[in-house]
Amino acid sequence: MSTPPLADDFGTWLRRLRRQRDRTQEALADEVGCAVYTLRAIEAGRRRPSREMAERLAAVLGLPAEQWPRFVQLARSGQAPKDEVPAAGSPAPGTPTASLPELLSTKLYAPPPPLHAIPRARLLALLAARPTRLTLVVAPPGFGKSTLLAQLLAQPGERSAWLSLDADDDEPARFLAAVIAALQQQLPGIGTGAINLLRMSPGAQPQAVLTALINDLRGRSTPLALVLNDYHTISGPEIHELLTTLVERGPPELRLLLAARVDPPLPLARWRARGLLQELRAADLRFDRDEATAFLVDRWGLALSDEQVALLEARTEGWAAGLQLAGLSLQGRAEPVSFLTAFSGSHRYVFDYLMTETLGGLPAHLRAFLLQTSVLRRLAAPLCDAVLGLSGSGEDKAYSGLLLAELERRNLFLIPLDDGGRWWRYHHLFGEVLQSQLRAGVASAEVAALHRRAAQWYTANGEHEEALHHALAGGATDLAAELLERLAPILAGDHAIPSLLRQIRVLPDEVLVARPELAAYATWALIESGQAVEAGRLVAAAVGRLPANASATDRGHLLGAQAHLALVRDQYDESKGLAREALNLLDRSATPFRREILDTLNAACDCVDDIAGALEAATASVQLLRGLGQNTLAPEVQVARSIAVQGRMAEAEGQLKQLLDRCTDQSGGFLPAAVLPLKELARLYAVRGEFIEARATAAQALAVAEEYHLTYQTLAALWTLAFIALCRRELAVGWEYVRRNAALAAQTESIWLRAIADGLEGEFTAFTGDNDRAAGWAMRALHLLNATDIIPPHLRDYARSCMNVLLVLGRAHDSLSLATRMLAPAQTGGNQRQIVFMELVQALALQGLGRREEAQATLEQAVRRAAVLDAVSPFLTVPASIAALLPAVRPAAPAFIDQVLALLRDRDGELPTEASRPSARREAAAHQELDEALSERELEVLRLLAAGHSNQAIADKLIIAVGTVKRHLHSIFGKLSVDSRTEAIARAHTLGLLIPPAR
Repeated sequence: MSTPPLADDFGTWLRRLRRQRDRTQEALADEVGCAVYTLRAIEAGRRRPSREMAERLAAVLGLPAEQWPRFVQLARSGQAPKDEVPAAGSPAPGTPTASLPELLSTKLYAPPPPLHAIPRARLLALLAARPTRLTLVVAPPGFGKSTLLAQLLAQPGERSAWLSLDADDDEPARFLAAVIAALQQQLPGIGTGAINLLRMSPGAQPQAVLTALINDLRGRSTPLALVLNDYHTISGPEIHELLTTLVERGPPELRLLLAARVDPPLPLARWRARGLLQELRAADLRFDRDEATAFLVDRWGLALSDEQVALLEARTEGWAAGLQLAGLSLQGRAEPVSFLTAFSGSHRYVFDYLMTETLGGLPAHLRAFLLQTSVLRRLAAPLCDAVLGLSGSGEDKAYSGLLLAELERRNLFLIPLDDGGRWWRYHHLFGEVLQSQLRAGVASAEVAALHRRAAQWYTANGEHEEALHHALAGGATDLAAELLERLAPILAGDHAIPSLLRQIRVLPDEVLVARPELAAYATWALIESGQAVEAGRLVAAAVGRLPANASATDRGHLLGAQAHLALVRDQYDESKGLAREALNLLDRSATPFRREILDTLNAACDCVDDIAGALEAATASVQLLRGLGQNTLAPEVQVARSIAVQGRMAEAEGQLKQLLDRCTDQSGGFLPAAVLPLKELARLYAVRGEFIEARATAAQALAVAEEYHLTYQTLAALWTLAFIALCRRELAVGWEYVRRNAALAAQTESIWLRAIADGLEGEFTAFTGDNDRAAGWAMRALHLLNATDIIPPHLRDYARSCMNVLLVLGRAHDSLSLATRMLAPAQTGGNQRQIVFMELVQALALQGLGRREEAQATLEQAVRRAAVLDAVSPFLTVPASIAALLPAVRPAAPAFIDQVLALLRDRDGELPTEASRPSARREAAAHQELDEALSERELEVLRLLAAGHSNQAIADKLIIAVGTVKRHLHSIFGKLSVDSRTEAIARAHTLGLLIPPAR
């Protein structure tokens, strides 16, 4: 491949690189997932790609992974290379994928059909003849469920993924991560948005994560079968609900196959009626006469007559495990008749009998190996050597490997877990019987010793989770506590709170409270799961146990736990003090728990309007997460919010737009994490009085939040839309948002969120002119707010609503008193935007009390401050009487006052002059005619986009392909000269394109 000529800028170089790869702009934009206009802007040097877009470009252009960092550096700097050109290679994934511990990769291995298995042709034909959304294979152990599914997946042309479940997966986040990891074996990069949602949003509901995965799968047209083996190990109702959603809402290309011992609690009757379900049960799986003959005579080489096969088939009732054990027991017997007539009864009794017969015929060393290694959930030769107490050197070195090979040759229920012959497991039923015989034959102390040796081997090999399982099973509580201390930061980082709690609860309390770091993580996990009372008892016990000469690290961990507890108890100042003291005590090596403390400090500072403190904590969190190689989106949004409140609006807007670029999928749609920068951008636009952009952005935030079931983000978006409606006095529209906000807030049990909802209801009641109801609301609010000298932080939004209501009712004295009480905390914390609002309330109240000179001085001060902040919205939330006071203070900030008056006149029915309109130059440009008009179909797509629909939903409504939707969006973006969905909606609002055609 020839090298393109060197260029002075990245855009020119990228264009030549694209042409070298034989890509058009349209094709490359479609593969990367951006608008053609955006790619044109990059190649023309007018725009630089985000880091994520640069990585997607590198992946699509086929650059080797080792060249990505250099490529991204060039893209971000806008420079062309001077001495090297990326060579083509195989595409590498451009986004992080789900990661599981190394050993768990064995759960994703689809075992090949056993060598002795016979093809179940009649069952395979049945499965192939009528594939449904869900195939359920239910039967007791030993009926060949896994073998049948392995045979099905081995058919030519079958694309499949496999996941073997166990009790550790009985937790929604872990289950979802395992499912995504299984799918990624066949669809690399699938589910990235879902995994990021799990990691970035600890409060994300599992249904939201699953929705992200389903949306990702809908963009792939490749048929895929996913096997969930041993589903009976799952008992959590939430996981059953997730599976129900996947069956009913998943793409038709995804076929699910479940193997279980009992019927799972799923809506099977509904699925039967809808034709979504195919079932195979024990009666279907039983070997018939021909299959039994093929199995025993042809595969095992047993000299049995037709009558003897019939007898054995009848005695085992066609049970695969029974036939296999019978074949093992009959090998080498000269006279099979007496054996065949000697056993009868239920499957378990038959199995016990045949196991005794089989084990009795094995050499003593092989029998001992089976019993001792039965404590292991997975087998590997070095691990087995360790459990047996062998040195692993000299003659012992190959001992377990040789025995495992012998077991495989004897077909003794050994199932491979990888392609390399390194990992195995016993058939579940076989392993259960071995463990039963082990416990019956040796003392419990000997069994515990086997577990402890397994724990030590896993610990030495860095497999802490499996080591913890065996340490607990072996009663080694000190080792278990030590392992859990290593595992807790990993589980906390992945927000696997249920898993962490499940492990912690196994440890005795005296062990837990004696380890401050572990007690701190346990306290954090309990608080996050809503068990603050238990968390308080635990941390109090740990603090009481702390010796006087305890290390700074131990004291720092417990102080951090106490800080988080104080936060959820609304003791914000105490929380701030404890968090800062904890951070000072913890050295830099204690980085994982520092993240939890920084989050606590940020939240506590935010609650008391300590903007500088919140910004400092968020910035430190960003730096910490970067050092750990973890996602920094959430604290970066916190940073942007803090600097916006300080008045650095343009800087905050730029940062939020960059963050939003990182939250789009390959089709240009928003990932769940996009709701964080979207809601902050909407608030920023609203504060500046740019209500078209604010409404469009908030609507997008609401659509994403509702699609992914993000309760708190949905509330934030509804509050923003209600706030915009209040500023614009679009009260009928706003009431709908207020009602939805109140209904959802009532479900959260949060005093703060309920208070915000109640405050919105009070304001809308007052501004709609219902004075009687508003007066009743104000009396109740004042009673609550006057109960304490200092208004608690969780009631400050409520208090601001109360001031507005009091002003509308003409109760100037009460509103002035409230504003004065709240001004000092806002000034102390540096919340400039809130200071403006308090000063406006004071000015209106002073005017109402006849203190006109004081009112004008206060208003002039508020205007100067607001002009610096570009904060227009405070003047639009207070009563309209503010308009009469503004001309007198116009000299303080003429352009700003003109902008506010224009918005007030526009809102109240008078048309503003063009020169005084906000963002006049930008809006004038927006109203210029388009170079090329949108087609009717493009207008339909644009209106559905503005309504918050995803690409798939638009395709469904218009009965077109998703790829066609993407092409329409690329064309729309180009015609509107925008780069994103949000900008397209804002521009469309400005141009009046979203008004439905007259009927």
